[in-house]
Amino acid sequence: MNLTRRHFLAAATGILASHASGQALAASNVAYVTPNGQGNGTSWEDAANIAALPQLIKMVGPGGIIALLAEGQYEVAEPIEISGANGAEVTVFRSSRN
Repeated sequence: MNLTRRHFLAAATGILASHASGQALAASNVAYVTPNGQGNGTSWEDAANIAALPQLIKMVGPGGIIALLAEGQYEVAEPIEISGANGAEVTVFRSSRN
């Protein structure tokens, strides 16, 4: 499937709307990423770095969610290779800490 930026933004908007109640995401299949993250991604306080994206995808598994903090600038030194099981979707979207 060839997803465009428009597809990604549409999906992210829908997911953000579903979490607009102000509740923090909290589930075992959710990972958190911040520009300066150095943790394992299990919470905003222990957020991972964007370079850990491949490991986080494996961690959250099919149907999982990866929340990228919508603050700061993400620095990527080299390409991030992402792979997974065919048809096993993981959603990545921008989020606030709420």
